[in-house]
Amino acid sequence: MMPCKADIAYVTILERVQIYYSHLRNYDIAKGRPNLEKFIEEMNKIDAYTQTKNDPLFLLDLAKNHLKVSDRCFPE
Repeated sequence: MMPCKADIAYVTILERVQIYYSHLRNYDIAKGRPNLEKFIEEMNKIDAYTQTKNDPLFLLDLAKNHLKVSDRCFPE
């Protein structure tokens, strides 16, 4: 199945939300949501997407700098 343009747009948002919630709140956004979990798994199978995925720690550093929050507010 080829992803549509909406899938491509949403997967980057979900990627960031998943990173932030897993690192900042220790919460898995896909837990208990089988459709979301399957969507993420299927998108991760697409080579073009996986080659452009962002480094999770890089995104967390961007959030820290943007929000001007100290490291102690972002437990690792």
